[in-house]
Amino acid sequence: IRALDKIRFGNISNAEAFDLIQSLREMGYLPGLGVSFFTKVLYFLRPGKNAFILDQFTIKAINYLNSKDPQSYPKLAMTGDMPASSLTGKDYEKYNQAIIQVAADLKEELGDMTPEEAEFTIFGAFGNAFRPQVDKWFQTQKGTSEPRTQKTQPTQQRSPNQLAQYASQAQTLWNKHIQTNTI
Repeated sequence: IRALDKIRFGNISNAEAFDLIQSLREMGYLPGLGVSFFTKVLYFLRPGKNAFILDQFTIKAINYLNSKDPQSYPKLAMTGDMPASSLTGKDYEKYNQAIIQVAADLKEELGDMTPEEAEFTIFGAFGNAFRPQVDKWFQTQKGTSEPRTQKTQPTQQRSPNQLAQYASQAQTLWNKHIQTNTI
């Protein structure tokens, strides 16, 4: 509980919060709690602090963006298709900055986009075509052309240039969510 209070109310950075949870995991206090789950905890414990969710979908998206623009986006370690348990607070901070960069990159085409909206967009929220595009790229990186089994309805493949259109749809739906508090 003290660690959660420190994360929520303490004057620590997102990198320090990440490292705190990692150290608790390494000491065996949080068995089974992986990066994907505990970054969700950080997101909700640290509202307004740009602590974003780093899961199998967002790490692939950032690594995909790194393949297109390595100067702007970091390459983050993965184990299989998940964030590696060896990631550090420094890596997490690079990821958070990358999400802010996505929002800035899309701002030119969409107007204001919050980092949260950018995260939703690269996650593939609202059925946009970015996730299937990233999945296809990821499969080629693994040396297989077999598509990943999807639990959702298949979406039509679209070109990378249509990301802005889908991000705009995500922004519209996000604005609706903010106004009605529902998704």
